[in-house]
Amino acid sequence: MPSADSPSAAPLGARTYIAVAVATVLLNLPLLANPGFFSHDEWQFHDIVTLSGLLKFIDGFGRLSSGSSFGVPVRPLGFVQLGLTTFGMDSFPLAPHAFNVLLHAVVVLVFARVLNLAGFHRLTATLAALLFATSPLAAFATGWTAASFDQWYTLFVLLALLCALTIRGQGYSAIRIALLFLVSAAALLSKETGIIAPVAVAGGSLALDLLRGTSIRWKTAAALGAVSAAPFLFYVPIRAQAIVASLHQTGGAYTPSIRNVPYNALTYFAFPFLPNVGELVTGMPIAMLDWVAALAIHGAIVACLAWRYGWRGGLAYFFFYYVFLLPVLTIQSVGSHYLYASGLALAAGLACLIADASAPRMIAPAALLGIPAAGVLVWHFAMLQDKLYGDGVCQRAFLTSLDTQIESNGDTAVVIHPAQDAKWWVGARAVFERPRYPNVRFVMDDPKTTANYTMNADCHVVAMHARH
Repeated sequence: MPSADSPSAAPLGARTYIAVAVATVLLNLPLLANPGFFSHDEWQFHDIVTLSGLLKFIDGFGRLSSGSSFGVPVRPLGFVQLGLTTFGMDSFPLAPHAFNVLLHAVVVLVFARVLNLAGFHRLTATLAALLFATSPLAAFATGWTAASFDQWYTLFVLLALLCALTIRGQGYSAIRIALLFLVSAAALLSKETGIIAPVAVAGGSLALDLLRGTSIRWKTAAALGAVSAAPFLFYVPIRAQAIVASLHQTGGAYTPSIRNVPYNALTYFAFPFLPNVGELVTGMPIAMLDWVAALAIHGAIVACLAWRYGWRGGLAYFFFYYVFLLPVLTIQSVGSHYLYASGLALAAGLACLIADASAPRMIAPAALLGIPAAGVLVWHFAMLQDKLYGDGVCQRAFLTSLDTQIESNGDTAVVIHPAQDAKWWVGARAVFERPRYPNVRFVMDDPKTTANYTMNADCHVVAMHARH
């Protein structure tokens, strides 16, 4: 971690950045090779672009408007990108996945630069970047192409931190202030969670002073936070109606409630060290022993950081882990992709423990906790990659066989009753509210509904009369 006598570390070289970028792409090859897509969102956008054209899609989704509630996404930058990357989803799925992986690599590189400029040693910054490249907290936002919103806003918040660090070190200038304003605005236009940019900027400035043990520059933190918050003067009036509607809404998945905070906070804290948990879903069954072990491992990491760097180290970790989750802690739904930016804090914290092993009292924590914990994270990352790839293969088989059946049989309505051992959710997501498949639906055990197709364990759609 940065110290008072070393406010800026030796800069990372170009070779290091290139090596980290290449490693990030190679470590995410299973996501690149995925022949399918995680959810219905990508396919819905694909169908809209196919039917209406890209320009009409951008005109409809690329506008900054209020929206009926704050839970209704208004993300002009992210939607324009999704519209562009829908091309090739049918014939060349590598292209959309490659964009997400490359965007992840850019975030990894900017993260390394931020740490390096903040005073972290080159080894620590490089190790943190590699740990984030393979973080289970980054897997879903990278592997789910429609979750690139999380990547975009994280990138712009990191760029805001980079601007703030530059201003702290080199002073104010019109260009630096303008850049801080613009990247903060871009975070807002990428995803609603970007509202935390001013908090991250101001809090990051204060955290840096605390970690260095120097006098806290309150005025600097306030000024940086104010510049980062300036886009709110334009954004909030536009979305005010939606914000008010969400506060008065009841029963919705995105309705905020303080009662959701304890469960969500613990769930997000435990998830990195639950390697058997794939997609994070509200109310999913998790064994109590797994809960306790995951919380204990993560808690021990924070305790070791506090032991090594004092209470400031532990406080800084909690701040950066949860600041990106503040907008979603109060909503009912939990999601793995929400944790993308929180993976930055986890990667940096573990890197400090491992890279600082030679320091007094740190050999045992690094060997007994830091390295094994990093191993669990990589294992969890691999498990998530395997899940995303396996579901993608299943989806491709489902859609290919579905199209074949519709073309050969000419059915106007397709009612699918999945086999007991089928990944029915993969098929259901692939056709959910898609313009291309308006008459395709799934039924489970409903005696009142007659199904004419089934989905078997190999994810193929088969006519019922052909099932033996």
